Amino acid sequence: MEFSPIECLSARIGILQRKINAIYRTHLSPLHITESQLSILLVVYKNKELGQSEISSILNLERSSLSRNMVRLEKNGWIKKNESYHPIWSLSNSGKGFMKTVLPAWDNAMKEVNSLIGVEGWKSFKNFEKSLN
Repeated sequence: MEFSPIECLSARIGILQRKINAIYRTHLSPLHITESQLSILLVVYKNKELGQSEISSILNLERSSLSRNMVRLEKNGWIKKNESYHPIWSLSNSGKGFMKTVLPAWDNAMKEVNSLIGVEGWKSFKNFEKSLN
C-alpha cells in the first residue's frame, strides 16, 4: 500500500470541513441559519435571480439537499420565487434586510478562517479546487 489510511484525503477534508463549519456555526448560530442555507442565500444575493438548477450547479449540491434548504429559506421569508413553470428565485425584502444582518457575522467567520489558513494556504486551496473542476 502506497499511502497510510491516516493520509486518506477524503477523511482529512471531512475533518477540516467539520472544524471550519464549527467556526461558522459560532458566528452564525445567533442568527438561526446554517452554513448550507447561508451559502444558498449568498449565491442568490450575488446573482439577484437564479433558477434552482443554476444554484445547484454553482454550489455543487444535490437537488434534494438544495430543495430542503430552499423550503426552509422560503418559510423564513428570506427568498421568494416567481410563479412560472421553472421558478426563478430571488431575495425577498425580508431576505435583503437579513443579509445586512448576516453579512457582518459571515465576514467575521471568513476572517477567522483566513487567519488560520494564511495567504499561502488560501492560494494552495484555490489551486487544488481549480484542479478538480
